[in-house]
Amino acid sequence: LVDARKRQEMLVMAAVRDLEPVRRAAEGGDVDMVNTRCDTLAEKLRDRDFPRDRSREFLDLITGLRRLGHIRKVDNLLSEAIQAARASDQEHMNELMGQSRQHIVQAIRYGADAAFRESVEKRIGVVQSTSADGWTMKPAWSPLSRSCGRCWQALVETGARRCWCPI
Repeated sequence: LVDARKRQEMLVMAAVRDLEPVRRAAEGGDVDMVNTRCDTLAEKLRDRDFPRDRSREFLDLITGLRRLGHIRKVDNLLSEAIQAARASDQEHMNELMGQSRQHIVQAIRYGADAAFRESVEKRIGVVQSTSADGWTMKPAWSPLSRSCGRCWQALVETGARRCWCPI
């Protein structure tokens, strides 16, 4: 019983120790590192000796760190897209906008809130209005446009082009 309890404590301590580099990577927006380390940590949580009451707590932390990583990545990509738009590099801006769309979907899937949606909508508007011929070019489709509030998450997850609610 004492050995089992010591093993459980060691597993929890190792999981706590493994969370810190994941947190740093998430704050830096390094999504690949976050996903890799979170998958590794999730495997450790599946150990039969890991305390079940603590595993839910760690799974919630993992989800939050993945969400944070994607939010930071979206922020970085949209900042780069604004710089590309200012430099009139339309091709690079469109590439960055496409990448940010993928991370927006992931951030929402991991539980990003309405404040994130609003800030992303504003930033996308800034990117589109910053480009040199922003007033003449047709803006690229965004999952954040043409939707009611209820269908927004479903639009992003499915990639649909319009809201299906009768508004």
